[in-house]
Amino acid sequence: MLKGTVEDLLANRLEINVNVITNARSLVVTVETIDGVPTSYSYQILEPEEYKKEINNIKENTYTFDKLKIDTEYKIKVIVKNKVGLTKEITKTVRTEKIDDIKLELNPKDEYIKEGTVTITYPKLDNVRYKYRWDSEDFVEADISIDGDKVTTTTPAKNGTLTAVLMDGEETIISKQITITNIDNMAPVIEKIEGNDNVQSNRKIIKITASDSGVGEIKYSCDDGTTWQNQNECIYNQNGKQKIKVKDSLENISESNEINITTIASEETFTINNLFSNGSFETDETINFTLQYVSKTEYTTSEYKTGKRSLKITPIVNSEDQWGSGVIIKIPNIKEGDIYYATSYCKSTTNCELSFYSSDYNTGGINCAYLKVSKSQWVKPSFYCNIPATRDASFRLDTAHYFDPKTSNNDPYYFDDVMLINLTEIFGKGNEPTKEWCDENINYNTTTVKKYNNSVDIR
Repeated sequence: MLKGTVEDLLANRLEINVNVITNARSLVVTVETIDGVPTSYSYQILEPEEYKKEINNIKENTYTFDKLKIDTEYKIKVIVKNKVGLTKEITKTVRTEKIDDIKLELNPKDEYIKEGTVTITYPKLDNVRYKYRWDSEDFVEADISIDGDKVTTTTPAKNGTLTAVLMDGEETIISKQITITNIDNMAPVIEKIEGNDNVQSNRKIIKITASDSGVGEIKYSCDDGTTWQNQNECIYNQNGKQKIKVKDSLENISESNEINITTIASEETFTINNLFSNGSFETDETINFTLQYVSKTEYTTSEYKTGKRSLKITPIVNSEDQWGSGVIIKIPNIKEGDIYYATSYCKSTTNCELSFYSSDYNTGGINCAYLKVSKSQWVKPSFYCNIPATRDASFRLDTAHYFDPKTSNNDPYYFDDVMLINLTEIFGKGNEPTKEWCDENINYNTTTVKKYNNSVDIR
C-alpha cells in the first residue's frame, strides 16, 4: 500500500537546469524544471562588484538583467525552492556580447583639405540614443540612417575634437573620439601692397606682402585671378585698374582693393624702314646688282621661303682659280657710327655668305659684319654692326666657296626676305635694342614697333 500522495512525493524532489541568453547589454536567465514543483525563484549577480544585484522569491522562472556593461564577465546564481523549503542552486559564469566599436571617418582623406565631412558609424542597439558633439559643445541627437546592423550619420568636419556616444538615458555606453587638425579654409592675408607710385617709368612694379596660417605655398595673381605666379611682384606695362589676389594650395583666395595705376609713360610707335626695298623679290623692281666674280642672277618661283619667289644666284666658273661668286648691292646714305641690323633667309649646299662693307668690296672696304652658313635647308642668319666711315657701303649676298673649274658643279644658292635697317635712326642713339631682341621681334613684314619712355620695351 502506497503511503502519501503524489504531491507529497514531488515535494521531496527538485531538479532544475538554468539557461542564459547573452546580449550586449542584458542577460536573460531561464529556469527549466526537470523534476519537482518549484514555487519561487531567486536571481543574483555575484560579480563584478559594481553590478551586484538580487531578485528574491519571485514566481517567474525567467528574469532579465539589463543595463549591463558590454563585453564583461558576470557570475550569476539561481536559487529555486519548493513549498516544503527544498532548494536547488546553480551558479554560472557568462559574458555579455562584444559589439563593434563606433567608427569615425574623415573624408576626403588627403593630408590637408579645405572642407570635408565626418561619417559616424554606430553599432545598432535597442533602447539607446545616438549622439555626438564638437569639443565642449552640448551633445546633439544624430540624424541617423539604419542599414541592417549599421547606424550612420554625417556631420561637416572642422578642426577640433569630435566625440560620438551611445547613451542609455544619461549613461554613456560607448564613446569614441577623433581629433582633426588638417582643415585649412582660411585664405592668406594681404598685409601690404607697395610700389613706385610717384615715379614715371615704362612699367610699374608692385610688391605684395602676404602671410598664411594654413598650409602650402602662397601664389599671387596680378590680373584678378586669371593667371597665377610664385613671385610676389606684379609688373604692369599699362595704366588702368587692377586687382591683386593671393591663394594657398587649397584655393583659399583673398583679394586686394582695386588699384588704379596712372604712372606708366605713354607708348610711342616707330616705323621700321628696310633699306633693302625689294628684299622679298616678289616684284620686278630693279635692284642695282654688281656681279661679284662671275654669276648669274634671276628671280625664281621653284625655290622660296616666303611669298612666291626668291633670288637665285648661280656661280659661273670660267677661270682656272676662282674665289666665290655673288652680287653686291650698293646702299646709299649709310651713316657713320650708326648701328645696323641685317638678316635674310638663305639656302645653299655650299657656303652662303651675308656681309656688310663700308665701301665697295673690290676697292678695299672694311668688312663690318660677316656671316657664313652652309645648309641645304632654309636658315635665317643675322648680324649687328656699325659703319666706321661715311663712304658708300655695300651689302653683299655671296658665297665664300672656292670653285675649282675641274670639280665644281656650280650649285646655286638662294636668298629671300633680305633686310637692312638703321637701328640708331629708328630708336635714337643709345636706345638701340639688342641683336637678340631684333631676332625675336623684327621680321621682313614688321612695319612698326613700340617704344616706352625713350627705351625699347624688350620684355
